[in-house]
Amino acid sequence: MNTIYSAYGQLTVAADNIHHYGVLAAPNGQIFLDARETVYLASGSELSVAGSGVAVNYGEVDDDNLKWTTDYAKSIIVRHPIR
Repeated sequence: MNTIYSAYGQLTVAADNIHHYGVLAAPNGQIFLDARETVYLASGSELSVAGSGVAVNYGEVDDDNLKWTTDYAKSIIVRHPIR
């Protein structure tokens, strides 16, 4: 089983033009591509918010007990002007 060290984060790329050729991953998190002009996703490029089937406990400790959460919204958002 693979260990996920950076779960539930947000990755934002903001630019006039975004040209993506590789891999962007935010396990169990969000990817936000925000372009003023164009977003180009090359053949074979990958955007992933998958957690690969691995549950990642994420939580907080208060005075009473430990609270775990394992269900977070995942999303990929691409924003650019419509022409």
